[in-house]
Amino acid sequence: FGQADAGKITIVADDTVTFDGFVPDSTNNISDIATGPVNIIREGARGNSGGISITTGSLFVTGGAQMQVRLGDLRPNDNSVGNSGNIEIFARDQVTFGGIGSAQFGTAVTSVEGRGIGNAGDIKIEARSVVLINGSLQSNTLGKGNAGEVKIFARETVTLDKGPRSILSRVNDTGNGNSGNVSIETGSLFLSNGAGIISDIVGKGKGGKVTIKANQVILDGIRSDDNPLECDRAACPSGVFSSVSSGAMGDGGTIEINANSISMTNGGSIDASTNGNGKGGPIELTTNTLTVNDGVISSAAGDKATAQAGTIRIDTDSLKVEDGGIITVTSDKGIAGNLIINANSLLLKDGRLEAKTAQTPTTGEPGANITLNISDLIQIKNESLISAEALSDANGGNITIDNNRNDNPNDNPLLIAFPATSGNGSDIIAKAPMGQGGNIIINAFSIFGDIEERPAIPGNGTNDIDATGSTDGDVSLNTTNDFLEREPNSLPTEPGNAELYQRCQPGYSTASRLINTGRGGIPPRPGEISSNSHWEDLRRPSARGRYRSRTAFVKPPVKPPTTPKPKRIIEAQGIMIDADGNIFLTANPTTVTPNGSWRLSGKCGEM
Repeated sequence: FGQADAGKITIVADDTVTFDGFVPDSTNNISDIATGPVNIIREGARGNSGGISITTGSLFVTGGAQMQVRLGDLRPNDNSVGNSGNIEIFARDQVTFGGIGSAQFGTAVTSVEGRGIGNAGDIKIEARSVVLINGSLQSNTLGKGNAGEVKIFARETVTLDKGPRSILSRVNDTGNGNSGNVSIETGSLFLSNGAGIISDIVGKGKGGKVTIKANQVILDGIRSDDNPLECDRAACPSGVFSSVSSGAMGDGGTIEINANSISMTNGGSIDASTNGNGKGGPIELTTNTLTVNDGVISSAAGDKATAQAGTIRIDTDSLKVEDGGIITVTSDKGIAGNLIINANSLLLKDGRLEAKTAQTPTTGEPGANITLNISDLIQIKNESLISAEALSDANGGNITIDNNRNDNPNDNPLLIAFPATSGNGSDIIAKAPMGQGGNIIINAFSIFGDIEERPAIPGNGTNDIDATGSTDGDVSLNTTNDFLEREPNSLPTEPGNAELYQRCQPGYSTASRLINTGRGGIPPRPGEISSNSHWEDLRRPSARGRYRSRTAFVKPPVKPPTTPKPKRIIEAQGIMIDADGNIFLTANPTTVTPNGSWRLSGKCGEM
């Protein structure tokens, strides 16, 4: 309560450190009576909190226990000055935070409270694995100062389950400062049942950056929360979030994920949004494979936003958007961001790429455009959609499909549009009901399948390319090679003359055979989609496996028991008549004389 720095709490244990449980009281101020180390600079004090440091084999903070480092308290007249210290955890094995139900989390918290002036401390964890089940790591500011950073380094895994604020860096409604960065580096990152990683601006300040580096990232599931006050987002999807809330002032933070594979299933989300006085943060994903299966990647500006939503940029080898998956940049009132995808292959299977805007960008301010730089293959099927549609009187955005390698047109992608199965078909649209339609440019090696420029009427059951509006936009379809669209040369349908060639001497004839292999799933015409049949390879399989090592041990073949070969039955080649007039058929051809009644046959070699 005076003028001095608080000491640092240091715990060193060879094996395990455990904090468990809390004692509820009538004031409902659970945070003051939860089990765990607490380092607080109280009301009116001048000085720095010393922080908490734990070095151990494993750490368990469970049953609602808490670790707190705070500057000031929640009283409105608090005027504490100083910095809250850091929470540092070093564990050889596992660090676990676990809460009770949806109301009480096992937490580690650094904060600047009330009207305190100063910065919140960082939270740093190094371990083999980190597990949060209804647990939370939070750094926030309610006063004048910055929230701290949350840094996790786990050699193997980070698992977040159920906690909608699993990792949070926030500038609260009374705060004036920047939220801290969140960084996670691990082998595998798993988020499930509504777990969230959040960088948030509710007051005044700038959002922190969320950086994830991992071999594998899995975002799965939605939590139907029984305590909606604990859930900042509708239905609580598992995911990574950067937001500028309604009434907040400041730009949202960047979400950057670099991983070998990213999988988003069952509502898993990556979302950067603004509904206040600031731009939404950009989303940057770099990965070998990205699968959005009933998941959402979104950059949005809400109806109260005064600035543009952020851009989504994806760099990947393979992108699959399936089973209701969506990648979208949208704006209900302002200007939407742009969607840029650089990939080798793109599959849309009941998937959507969207850029919707309610406001036309001014000159030099691009927005609501979709750029697909695809080098090899684009497949569109099962009522998929690529849309840069405008809302109200705005102009439609532009859609560009090209290659991501160079300016060589031979490197443009092959675009395959599978036949419509029902509903709207699979469409590429840049419509504007009251404004000018956007431009659609497709530079492809070839366009394969049934898709063409025509109005995308709901329920028409066709694959359409549509840039209509009060003034139509331009549609440019450029194919490098049209060989797939040309009619093949017609082959004769009448069989040839079936009569036998007469010049071969019977003794020199060879066996003949006819093999009919079928079509093997090949379409009737090159420009059509293949049937449901699969390719048939009628060649005999090699006795040696294709990928067998040259040094692999191969057992010698077992020789079957030998049996005498039956004598070959040969068709008659000649005829003999004995003195009694009996006729005999012979295996050797009959020799005739030049003056005989038989005509000498020509040699087969002279054919």
